[in-house]
Amino acid sequence: MDQEIYDLIILGAGSAGLSAGIYAGRAKLKTLIIDKNAPGGQILNTNEVVNYPGIISTNGPDLIASMKQQAIHFNCEIIHEEITDVILDQQIKEIKTADKTYRALALIIATGAMPRKLNFPGEEEFTGRGIAYCATCDGQFFTDLDIFVVGGGFAACEEAMYLTRFGKSVTMIVREEDFTCAKTIGDKVRAHPKINVHFNSEVVCVEGDDFVHTLTYINNQTKEKTVYTPKNNDAFGLFIFAGYLPATSLFKGKIELDQQGYVKTNEQLETNIEGVYAAGDLRIKELRQIVTAVSDGAIAATNCEHYLAKFKEEHPQYNAIKPKTKQKKESRSQSGLINQDLAKQLQDVFAKFKDPVTLQLYLDEGDKSKELEDYMDNIADLSDKVMIEKFHEPLPEMPVVKFKDYPICWHGIPAGHEFNPFILTMYYISTQQIPLEEAQKENIMKIDHDVHIKIGVTLACHFCPDIVGNMEKMALINPMIKIDVYDISLFPELKKKYRLMSVPAVIFNDQDIVFGSQSLDTLIEKTKEA
Repeated sequence: MDQEIYDLIILGAGSAGLSAGIYAGRAKLKTLIIDKNAPGGQILNTNEVVNYPGIISTNGPDLIASMKQQAIHFNCEIIHEEITDVILDQQIKEIKTADKTYRALALIIATGAMPRKLNFPGEEEFTGRGIAYCATCDGQFFTDLDIFVVGGGFAACEEAMYLTRFGKSVTMIVREEDFTCAKTIGDKVRAHPKINVHFNSEVVCVEGDDFVHTLTYINNQTKEKTVYTPKNNDAFGLFIFAGYLPATSLFKGKIELDQQGYVKTNEQLETNIEGVYAAGDLRIKELRQIVTAVSDGAIAATNCEHYLAKFKEEHPQYNAIKPKTKQKKESRSQSGLINQDLAKQLQDVFAKFKDPVTLQLYLDEGDKSKELEDYMDNIADLSDKVMIEKFHEPLPEMPVVKFKDYPICWHGIPAGHEFNPFILTMYYISTQQIPLEEAQKENIMKIDHDVHIKIGVTLACHFCPDIVGNMEKMALINPMIKIDVYDISLFPELKKKYRLMSVPAVIFNDQDIVFGSQSLDTLIEKTKEA
């Protein structure tokens, strides 16, 4: 029997996927969780969580970090790869990535949903130039500016209150005659001194040049139009929280979906394909909240456990599948920068290294240089395959960590959500295993001119790691591509120079700029055109 077969693969590491992983791990199922981004999903955009039973108040990133550690504690394996295809209509389910196929006896789909766009004139053109979809990622760009929020549901109300930290005013544009969230939340918004609300209102269009200067919205009852233009030619922010679209395009034609793309399940969370379950926001249901997502994950995993018990009775050859056990090796790191759980995860990765990887640090006398130096020393302490070289000669935008012999530099400290692509790049360099399809590699190698790419990120942005990881893969196989990644919060002059009002921001040869999540194929084409 192939020992690389898992009992269960979970697609998605949001609250539904991690909950399913916790229950599956406790049931001693050999479980793999796959997500192309860092764990969290939509919860990472939630600054304040006050409706999760048993926890008076927390925030999304902290809550998801606890869920992740709990899943790892129960021996779930978590990897970050982009799924290219799934084969579900057979006993052994197959999950394909760019360079590998994962197999399992059962599957839980928990890929969640993505913010819905409204498609009014100017929305696409000014995304990243005033229009945004993530308050946590982009709120800081609108400090002391006017901010508008489109939507009247739970997410819109929560994010409007969060954005009051940054904007000098927050105005909500709500299509309905009242909020569509719980009355307690709506009352809290109404009472906030910095928030104004316009009900029965919809955006008509936005206009501008380098960034939005004019917003037009209309009262859908009286037909009265309002045109807003800030004083002194200032910018302003327009955040859209108008619901979500299920992330299920990969499963179209493979499992049963409704007309909107949501997955159909029964009460056991089974899809129409035996051994395939669905959990979380991508499923047809009335309430989409963290608590319902974790409930879905628990139900799906429990019913999946029952399915697998019966399956193994009928196919005893699969009883040999065993979950991985946690490594007992302790970290040699003495600093608090790398905790024991993270150290163990890193040691698992470093154990797969073949060749040494050298990180070159360019440091000055500032606090951030000291922090970067300590951080990289802690990482190097975990493996003799990680080498550090230190330089105190000036480079632009310091501190800098550079991958020796490769045109990839990180300006600032690759922590937060950027830690995963940073470590993965080390893995790719050491093993020379870069997960790209052959056609993608060939397309990247067709780039025959120098392209300098700057990527503006923030450590709180969960869209940024995917962009950074894909661009670094390109630079690893084609030396014509040079990558500089900037934590934009540390380098405000770059934000001003390129008029950045959103992340991720990909700047090609100091000219063309692309904002937001982009597929690898799109990034390849943009790089070829630069």
